[in-house]
Amino acid sequence: MKDSLKTYFFLSIALLAVSCSNGSDEDKKEALKKETIPYFMFDKVEHYSIRISELDAMDIITEEHPAGTKLGKMNYLLEGDGPETLADTSFLLDIEEIGFSKHILSKKYFDGINDIFSVKEHEEGYAYSCIPIFRDILVFRLAGKIQGIAKICFSCDQKRIVGTDKDFQYFGMSGDYQKLHKLLHENATAD
Repeated sequence: MKDSLKTYFFLSIALLAVSCSNGSDEDKKEALKKETIPYFMFDKVEHYSIRISELDAMDIITEEHPAGTKLGKMNYLLEGDGPETLADTSFLLDIEEIGFSKHILSKKYFDGINDIFSVKEHEEGYAYSCIPIFRDILVFRLAGKIQGIAKICFSCDQKRIVGTDKDFQYFGMSGDYQKLHKLLHENATAD
């Protein structure tokens, strides 16, 4: 009797384990996708970018420049930790004057942006250890008010994100840096 109870118990456990892992990989991926939580609510995304060589950027960020000068402002944007809060938006006043170009993203790219700028499960994680040069800056707005700012370095896969209380530690993983680069530099410029 004890042996039959043990057999029944182990068969029940095995059946339960098999039935729990019945979902396909596609079903699991779809469930994870549904669990994404966006960093920001927005109805407008401004993309600022600058074309500057690695050498020229390094010359700027390795030298000390007075804060109010063109080079000081470029240093702040290319390498600096700023902005630190959403209230620190003075850099937007003359961002185009110091060499950044502005592009408003079409709303047709908002789903892609929301997918990239969200808390979600990732297949892998990694970190680079290089000096970032932030050539791309995204400003997220809702009804004209800034909701978030993201500075992106595609060379190092690094970011500076302000305006969200969500965990963005794993931002860009699972190929999201590449997706964002394609969205910003290939798709959006074709519009």
